[in-house]
Amino acid sequence: MSKTPNQFAALEKLQEAYCDLKRLGFQDIIYCPKDGSIFEVIEAGSTGVHDCYYEGTWPDGHWNVVCSDGDEGSSYPILWRMKREPER
Repeated sequence: MSKTPNQFAALEKLQEAYCDLKRLGFQDIIYCPKDGSIFEVIEAGSTGVHDCYYEGTWPDGHWNVVCSDGDEGSSYPILWRMKREPER
């Protein structure tokens, strides 16, 4: 039998995940570097950690995700951290 989700339980899980990611070194996206350097980001609804940079002048610029093939795409990340070695 599946458990019916409810708003309180879902928000509780989201808060727990947010706190776990903060303990892993992620910070709110508004504090990311604005100098064009590449950092790691997480987007809501994604299970990946992606390379990204901020382009433009804060707060009117935008985030770009850098794909492995060199392509770039607009991003709306929620958390960031400095680049690290891949986890094993």
